[in-house]
Amino acid sequence: MNHSPSPSRRLWLVLLISLLPAAPLMAFEPVQGAFVARQDCPATTGIKARPDGVSVKPGARYAALGLNKPDGDYLQVRVPGARPEPRWVARTCGDWPAGKAADAAAGIWINEQVKIHQPPLPSGEGWGEGIANEPLPADPSIPHAVNPPAGQQAPAAPPARTPGRPGRVLLALSWQPAFCERQSSKPECQDQTVGRFDADHLSLHGLWPQPQGLEYCQVDARTRALDRPGNWMNLPAPDLQEDTLRQLRQAMPGAASGLERHEWVRHGSCFGADADPYFRTALALLEQVNRSPLRDTLARRVGGPVAVSELKAAFEQGFGPGASGALSVRCQRDGERALITELRLSLRQPLNPSTPLREALDTTSGERDTCQTGLVDGVGEQ
Repeated sequence: MNHSPSPSRRLWLVLLISLLPAAPLMAFEPVQGAFVARQDCPATTGIKARPDGVSVKPGARYAALGLNKPDGDYLQVRVPGARPEPRWVARTCGDWPAGKAADAAAGIWINEQVKIHQPPLPSGEGWGEGIANEPLPADPSIPHAVNPPAGQQAPAAPPARTPGRPGRVLLALSWQPAFCERQSSKPECQDQTVGRFDADHLSLHGLWPQPQGLEYCQVDARTRALDRPGNWMNLPAPDLQEDTLRQLRQAMPGAASGLERHEWVRHGSCFGADADPYFRTALALLEQVNRSPLRDTLARRVGGPVAVSELKAAFEQGFGPGASGALSVRCQRDGERALITELRLSLRQPLNPSTPLREALDTTSGERDTCQTGLVDGVGEQ
């Protein structure tokens, strides 16, 4: 017996199927700009995919690639090192396109070629060439200002800040013995001794105008291209008085590798002052910290652990109740240990060599610590 439907019945089936709503497909809305994570959130290969251990980190910036639909709830970002790198995150995990205006103001076009991920607590191999905990340039092989999207004009290089203009600044102070754990071949580490200044004092890493991305102000493309780890001695030397240079050689051990040249080109150029007052300001602020109970606590704890809460209490002892709101402590993994590598102070402009540190502290910065307890490393200790 023939059970196949009659031609008229087949026609009705075709008409009925054509009237059914199509299964929804996920749209992809290409976007540009930067996503700034505000919390640790899973970054998955698909919106409904199971987490595989990859996540976005608070304070880190990622190149945004697209939304799951126009004004969607999920954003695809590029997570360098992940496999695959394109990952989906919930938009509630951070801000997008919050960093876009700041990037444009700094003369930067963010696109999928530019790696802007900056983990707040990199693993040991992140120490690489350069200075622990400093955000590295996006990609050394790509000029800092890359080609803008088709049909759009690249923004002009931003002018240097005018002296005295209000703004936020980060003062980054290094604990040099911890840095030299993984950088023993660098000139500043080869001759480090227990009697040298940086063995039990904080040393100067840099003074960084904020927001992140405000850098290389009025610096030509050729000089920017030279600013790569291991190449810093090829950068032009900043114009410094002999006394300032002498102080830097003690307070900034990395000057043996050209660190002061890098810091001036990348950060100091946006400070709003010439090189000499910029470095003298940083040196004066460092000296105030090294004269405080905070430095004394670090020196007493060399070779052993110290709680971040103890460091913050010592900082408040020196600079007043609530002052520790401006202080963040950075640690770096070294095997099973968490080494204290850097202290950062959030400050307000205007700053000059005579500014009392107590009056410049920005206690509302929200800078986060990356550990609760860390080891105060000693010279040569492994």
